[in-house]
Amino acid sequence: MAPAKWFYPDEPTFWTPSIRAIDSRISAQSSSTALKFYRYSRLSWVIITIPLHILTSLIVTVAPTLPLPIWVPGRHRPTWTWRQRFIYPIFHRIVWSFTGVGGPLWEITDQDAREISTIVLAEEKKRPQDKRVHVWVEDIQPPRDEERWIVNEAVDPRGEVLPQATPCFWFDLEKNESGRRLARDGERVVLFFIGGAYTLGNPSAGHIAFEQARKSGLRVAGANYRKATSESKGFPAALQDAITVYKHLACDLGYRDIVISGDSAGGGLALTLQLYLANTLAKSANIPTSFVLPSGLILLSPWCDLSLTTLLPPIGSPQTDDMLNLTHLFFSSNIYLSNLAPRDTDSNNLGMDEEEYRRSPWALRSRHPYYSPAREDARPTLAAVHKVYQDCGEALRILVISGGAERFTLEIRNLVANLEAVSGSGLEGDQGAKLQGGFEVRHIEVEDEIHVFMLLPPSFSPNAEGMVDKIGQFLL
Repeated sequence: MAPAKWFYPDEPTFWTPSIRAIDSRISAQSSSTALKFYRYSRLSWVIITIPLHILTSLIVTVAPTLPLPIWVPGRHRPTWTWRQRFIYPIFHRIVWSFTGVGGPLWEITDQDAREISTIVLAEEKKRPQDKRVHVWVEDIQPPRDEERWIVNEAVDPRGEVLPQATPCFWFDLEKNESGRRLARDGERVVLFFIGGAYTLGNPSAGHIAFEQARKSGLRVAGANYRKATSESKGFPAALQDAITVYKHLACDLGYRDIVISGDSAGGGLALTLQLYLANTLAKSANIPTSFVLPSGLILLSPWCDLSLTTLLPPIGSPQTDDMLNLTHLFFSSNIYLSNLAPRDTDSNNLGMDEEEYRRSPWALRSRHPYYSPAREDARPTLAAVHKVYQDCGEALRILVISGGAERFTLEIRNLVANLEAVSGSGLEGDQGAKLQGGFEVRHIEVEDEIHVFMLLPPSFSPNAEGMVDKIGQFLL
């Protein structure tokens, strides 16, 4: 899709130089050798400038009050340790070198989607036996049409994106090479979605899925949803895969207490699934057999506004220290939602009646509340979900953790404001009696922290381990 007229990439700096004429031309060759060479050339510049970066990091640490120029990294971050001053800008530049130009980094094959990270497994083997998390992969077959799990917003009206088997990564302190063990009475399970801007990521890469299982003692099911590396894998593929694994947990294995978790784009998908389950399926005339609402939601630096209306901070603002860059977010959201763009061959309203089409993703596109619940116009949908939980007398516990220096800071604050606004209204019934259920929201924003800092090793971020502990406490 062509870039929107309002879109401008991050301004070039000494550390991340750019020639926009070359960038735009190279970006159109998303799989070319020239693009790969250009990305590695940018990475070479990052490596060459590391000695100067070390020097400036030391100066800022030793003399934080010096009037330093704007290009000095972390100069307005008084809470950063020396390690953060050194590591965070390097993260930003490495991510910039590969994702700041062009589209998806690579195509993900079926084999890739089922591969367990050998690096993380090697780290796990170093742990004591009673603290070691075991991981294995199982393919989950999609629900049958007559089961009515994949309907409405989860269906591609053109019939091009169809449900398919989804790799499910199981993380468990118990050694069990099959996920087919049925739920025990009252047992809670975690459904986890990895981040990666909807275009990359694997549940076994990194430690967050392992730590959720280790800290809580619960089983964690990591749904490796299809990544939007091409239009054929764009929306609604990820939602279909999320529904597939959720249905497996609820119906096939019998779990009645399911917590949905996700980081970054995975947090966005967790929100999309939550809204779909409570606003579409729970209100359906044909509720699927064994349907159950999620009991909890863990959102780690969630990407919750795909309309990208809050992603243009001024130069030198706290958010420019973050690892994310505008170009990557723009291209990723574009390809993820590419199927929502109108086509000349489309029938009138894609076969929907006028009212159904008006509220559908194909009419609202990135403004649809399922993808952008941080927008103010998403409040009616969130209020409807809140009422579903109230009518059931159940509570949806929501934990949101974010950094104060990440690109998504504003939209995450907007999301929390929306959730608190709808949960603070209509709390009394007709007779003035207090209604039970609804949203129980807790937001932890850590000052000066970057995007998904809780996924970093404690040696990188002094706040990471504490946040992982809070996730474990939430799950207990």
